[in-house]
Formats: sequence, C-alpha cells, structure tokens
Amino acid sequence: MKYRALLLDIDGTVVGKDYMISSRVKEAVKKAKKKLLVSLCSQRQYLGFEHYVRELKLTATQIACGGGQLVDPRTGKDVWVKYMEEAVARELYQGLAERGEVVFINDDRFVYQDGRVAEYEGYPVPIRAVNELKNWSKILQIGIDGISEESWRWVEGLSGVQGVRVFTSKHGLNNGYASIAARGVSKQRGIIEYCRINKIKPEEVIAVGDDLNDYPMLMAAGLKIAMASAPEELKAIADFVAPSVDEDGVVVVIEKFVLGG
Repeated sequence: MKYRALLLDIDGTVVGKDYMISSRVKEAVKKAKKKLLVSLCSQRQYLGFEHYVRELKLTATQIACGGGQLVDPRTGKDVWVKYMEEAVARELYQGLAERGEVVFINDDRFVYQDGRVAEYEGYPVPIRAVNELKNWSKILQIGIDGISEESWRWVEGLSGVQGVRVFTSKHGLNNGYASIAARGVSKQRGIIEYCRINKIKPEEVIAVGDDLNDYPMLMAAGLKIAMASAPEELKAIADFVAPSVDEDGVVVVIEKFVLGG
C-alpha cells in the first residue's frame, strides 16, 4: 500500500510534558513531507497548535477540535467546520459552572474561561472572560480540565443529549478531562472530511495517536499506530505500537512506514 497522508496526534504523540517538539521529530517530519501529506490531528482548537504547524512548516490541511475544524494553514481559513448548537452550548456551560468546574470554551479565536486560569501551559491562545463571549453560535467545543468524579458522571451522561458528542479520558497529560462538541464530531469524521478535501482514500492514511479520542481516527485509517503510552483499548486495534513520545516514537513510525528504513 502506498500511503498518501500521515496524521499525527499532538499531546502524547508529537510533544510530551514539556510541550516541545524534539529535533529528531522535526527532521523526520521534514523528510516525510517529501513523500506524503503530513498533518496534525488534535483535540486542541487550531490556534492552540498553529505554532507547531509553523515550526514543522506544514502546508497540508490540519484537523482541530477533535475533528470539528479543518484548516488550511496557508490561509488560516477553515475549510470545514461544525459548531455546537447555541442553546446546547449555553446549557452545558451553565451546568458545569454550577458544579464548580474549571470550564473553557473554544471558538475559532479565543479560549473563554471564568478567570481561575490565567493561561494554559503549552496552549498559546488568548484567554477571555466568559462574559466577553458574544456569539454562542460559533462554539467549537467546551472542555473541562481536572474534572471531578461527580462532574465526570454528569458529563458522560450527556452523551445521549441531542446535539452533543462527549469524550472523556483519565489518560494522557491532563488530570482527567472532558471535551464536548457537536454530535457527529470525531477524529474519524475529521479524517473523512480530510480525505474528501485532499482527494485521497482513508485506507491511504497513516494515523498515530496515544489516547482514546484517537480510537475513531485509527479506525478510519489504513495503517493504525498507537504510542507505547496508549491505553490497551487503543493498542488492541493498532497495526503497530511505536515507542513513547519521550523516545521519539514518531521518528520510528516515519522511518519504518514512510521512508522505508
């Protein structure tokens, strides 16, 4: 199989706890770009990882917000996007805020937060107060960092609410987190739209991830790769398990499956 695209999760795959891309990964990605499309596929909004796109000099379509936002990095414009329903977004924020959670709301420009967090390490997006949010019809996702057990159960129960997709995880870099977006949004949907835009087939895609929100992405891809730190559920569907991010596992993936080394 000749692969035509390489999709890389960011946190726990391309960057570790220091939020830095190693020189070895940069060099490997540089070589990979000569062979196929290279894109990042993240739960972050695009502005939250645009600096990595610039650092790696990527020009292919990028997948953000867990598949809810696809961006052309050459123009910075969305090429496909799915927003949450306004009434649902408002209700969810209110319910989480009442439970005392640290809630952040993403649109395509800012992170809106209630003031308890001045900035997010490794996430260079301007933070605004929630009362400055004027257009609730342009919400990409609502997230909760360090979520409590009580709110965890409440959020997971929302998966049956019309117009909502919920992803929760206790795995990875955060102390438990949840992401809520419009129904139908997933990294699998992101790959489908990515392939449509780039006129390629999902089976021509290599996907690399380390967390359960990467499960749909791997299921959609032709070659499924899990990082060594991934949960067992992800490793179970993987065609290959790469070394951890601390061991530059992405370099191994590129050398083995892209460069043929």
